[in-house]
Amino acid sequence: MGILEDIITELPSDELIEQLHMIATQILDEEKSKFEYIEYASTGPNVILTLEAPGRNKKEVGFISLERESPEVYLVVFSTIPTHVLGTTKPDEAMPPKRQRVWEVKDHRATKIMTEFAKKVKYLRGE
Repeated sequence: MGILEDIITELPSDELIEQLHMIATQILDEEKSKFEYIEYASTGPNVILTLEAPGRNKKEVGFISLERESPEVYLVVFSTIPTHVLGTTKPDEAMPPKRQRVWEVKDHRATKIMTEFAKKVKYLRGE
């Protein structure tokens, strides 16, 4: 995780949520080309980062999100949406993705939170 530590040391602020948003922005810049249906992912004020992932089977698309639950509790959420919805419904009108799995990260360090998120992303993507 040397890259993550380098990014964190370059951040201008000690504010945790601000650090997480800056890291999320950098990750999104790198991952944008891999997204096909990201506009169907859940959004909200507590969603820090969402990446696309394979679903549990070929009939669904998955999303991995890092969400803030409380000041020192963050959630890594794996949710899915059926593929038949993607082709027939606009993102604004589609049902929200259904949560399939939730992992809790209790920490107040950006390094630990993002490391746990990265582990789950790799696990769910089969990397």
